[in-house]
This record gives sequence, structure tokens and C-alpha cells, in this order.
Amino acid sequence: MTNGPTGLTSVGGLTGQAASDVGQAAPQWAVTAGLLLLAELVASGLGALTLLRAAHGRPYAERAADVGT
Repeated sequence: MTNGPTGLTSVGGLTGQAASDVGQAAPQWAVTAGLLLLAELVASGLGALTLLRAAHGRPYAERAADVGT
């Protein structure tokens, strides 16, 4: 496996093809690559939400009657 310019793991080293040819990989490797990318997306989203919560505190909604007083 090789790291691309963005740091993402590619399947180019597994199949002997260029990293941009993920669609031409064997089906099981294409599914594996897709699941890894999905897991990376979920982890990135959770990391972003955690960072926002650490920076700004826990989100809460104010009652409309309390706004502006």
C-alpha cells in the first residue's frame, strides 16, 4: 500500500496498478478500499465534531422567550 499526496492509503501497491485505478481493482479490493474510505470519513467527521465541542463547549438551544433579554 502506498500513501498518496493527501496521506490516504491507496490500493495501487496491492494490485500493481496506478493509485487512480481503484475502479479497475478486483471486486474484493474495491469493496475493502470503499469500506476503508467510509471508515476514514466517519472518523474524520467525529474528530471534527469533537474538536468543535472542545473549542466551543456543549451545544444547547435557548428558549425563544429568553433570547434578547
